[in-house]
Amino acid sequence: MTHRAGAAPMLEGQPPARRRDGLLRYAAAVAGLVGVCCLLGASVALAAAPPVFSAVAGSPFATGDSPDAVAFSPSGGLLASANGGDNTLSMFSVSSTGALTEAPGSPDATGNSPDSVAFSPNGGLLAIANQGDDTVSIFSVSPTGALTPVGSPVATGSDPASVAFSPSGGLLATGNDNDDTVSMFSVSGAGGLSEVPGSPSPTGSDPVSIAFSPSGGLLATGNDNDNTVSMFSVSGAGGLSEVPGSPSPTGSDPVSIAFSPSGALLVTANQADNTASMFSVSGAGGLSEVSGSPDPTGSSPAGAAFSPDGGLLATANQGDSTASVFSVSAGGALSEITGSPYATGAAPDAVALSSGGLLAVANETDSTLSMFSLGSPTVPITTPGTSGGSAGNGGSVTGCPRATGRLHGRTLGLVALGMTRAQARRRYGHSSMRSSRWEDVFCLNPIGVHVGYASSELLTALPASERGKLRGRVVLALSANPFYALRGIHPGASLHKASTRLHLGAAMHVGAGDWYAIRDGSSTGVIDVQHGIVHDVGVANARLTGDRQAQLRFIRRFS
Repeated sequence: MTHRAGAAPMLEGQPPARRRDGLLRYAAAVAGLVGVCCLLGASVALAAAPPVFSAVAGSPFATGDSPDAVAFSPSGGLLASANGGDNTLSMFSVSSTGALTEAPGSPDATGNSPDSVAFSPNGGLLAIANQGDDTVSIFSVSPTGALTPVGSPVATGSDPASVAFSPSGGLLATGNDNDDTVSMFSVSGAGGLSEVPGSPSPTGSDPVSIAFSPSGGLLATGNDNDNTVSMFSVSGAGGLSEVPGSPSPTGSDPVSIAFSPSGALLVTANQADNTASMFSVSGAGGLSEVSGSPDPTGSSPAGAAFSPDGGLLATANQGDSTASVFSVSAGGALSEITGSPYATGAAPDAVALSSGGLLAVANETDSTLSMFSLGSPTVPITTPGTSGGSAGNGGSVTGCPRATGRLHGRTLGLVALGMTRAQARRRYGHSSMRSSRWEDVFCLNPIGVHVGYASSELLTALPASERGKLRGRVVLALSANPFYALRGIHPGASLHKASTRLHLGAAMHVGAGDWYAIRDGSSTGVIDVQHGIVHDVGVANARLTGDRQAQLRFIRRFS
């Protein structure tokens, strides 16, 4: 947790953040994310033993800045990553052993903040959802992986966070996070897009992940903000009709969704409660949760993918920098395989499995791709507080849990804008706490969360009718923990990177920092920069930060 002059005292075991340079803290946190990976003996034949993965020689491989998504081509010979930090797409050829070689001309420029990538079923086209400018880009793909833009980017709904081709390749869908819709397009043979009549269609709240069923007759969205899955039937022309009984409840924050290759199963990765929910899918699209679901994964699973044969499921676990791999029974029961979880790069955000027995993981914080192949077992990762070291968040403070959840919309970790103080304290009931009259500090490993509540003085600019609704409620959640990110910007990022990605305006000089406010739907994103490095990221009440004067008043209250 970042502590400021006049705020609550720092937690025991956590030095004052202002005594540390942001880069040093960030480097230490990233260093603590490195796990152990040792090869034991000769390779194991799949017929003789359960599947086991080992790191590919040369892994992890450098890619563009902050890869948010990764996908294998249908043949498995190419791998693409969407790099949200520098607005590029990297393309690699993939050897039979899993080694990566960057393709000619890569990386290629995309729209702003590319957040999702998908190959067409024949591998000849590639689609990228550009979350920062509300568009989708289409490229044609050569056999070597060279890309050629198909026309100009096409407008979608607001904040397209996910993109998917239908199994025939004739339709393309985007899940639009900020306006709770799905945009549907018909796709020409050359890759041209035409929006389907009636599109966009409403879905659940914050549809951050989207998937077609293998038959193409169903479309599913993972709705992050209301913890549900919406199911739609899809007409031949691309029209959507919600399935009776939809939406269905999932675990908390279903940020990734995938159908099994047979279409009989559907999985969601639930980031806020460290689980995967598994459902059986009826022919009409009805969902029934599998017995024993949800299953535990690593910390804060940010991505999930089935293997092409449906026998394996992998999750990218952002909170402990690992990938979990499970064998999947015909009925959807999960069993974690030998050696899982596997150490990855820092804060993995997405995962993919190829038909060639390869596992790819996009590591957002250190801008790498980790590659694994079926082979020799690796040493399992130990978690903070257990014997054998740590592959967690860079250290362990006794009594402080690891960070979970994410910074998204009105939420940071377990706390959300508008909560009462009692609700926030219940959410962090297992964290040690220090407080002042209008602020709480909750400890996490390696750095905690600073929560601010609305005082009468802070609310004087609002109409009297609105003050009572906000007084004493959460209006600020802020952290220097590198686990959290505001639109891909983690504490420790450079000001240049933050400015490029977030389109920052003029700084507000308050205390020891340069503060920036970014409108983000129903809330305001805030970052604190010191010495050219992002020190804190967070979210603030939009009504109290509506203009620069209000922003200054707000920041001075809590800095």
